[in-house]
Order: sequence, then structure tokens, then C-alpha cells
Amino acid sequence: MLGARTRLEREREDRIEAAWMIAGLSRVAKLPRLERLLGRESGKAVGPAAVGARLAALNKVLPTITQEEWRARVEASRGR
Repeated sequence: MLGARTRLEREREDRIEAAWMIAGLSRVAKLPRLERLLGRESGKAVGPAAVGARLAALNKVLPTITQEEWRARVEASRGR
């Protein structure tokens, strides 16, 4: 029952948010592009070079961990 209640609350909040957005957008002089409104600024597909650059940047800042170290952490968190 808790799951159903959570779903109903989320649906209610979604409807309120949609009504708020419609009211706000009806007052603007110039409607923003749909891509920008949805958070997709460029609207273009990301190429392999851009993906590679993002992964390289993440690789520099994220800690390095081996698969065995990761398994040990998971098992320790599960209490094994």
C-alpha cells in the first residue's frame, strides 16, 4: 500500500508541476525551444570524440579501483 500511496503522491505532484509550468509559459513573451525546456541544450547527438573527452575527464578525477577491490567492498557492505 505504501508503494501505491507514493505513486499517487508523485502523480499528483507531477500534475501540479505541469499546471505551474503551463501557467508560467503562458505568460512569457517568447516560448523557449523544447530542447532547452527539456534540458537538452544542443538537441544534437553527442559524437564519439565528445564522449571520449568526457570519459577522459572523469578518469582523471575519479579514484582508481580494481575489480577485486570493488568486490571486497561490496561483500563487506553485505556483511559477508
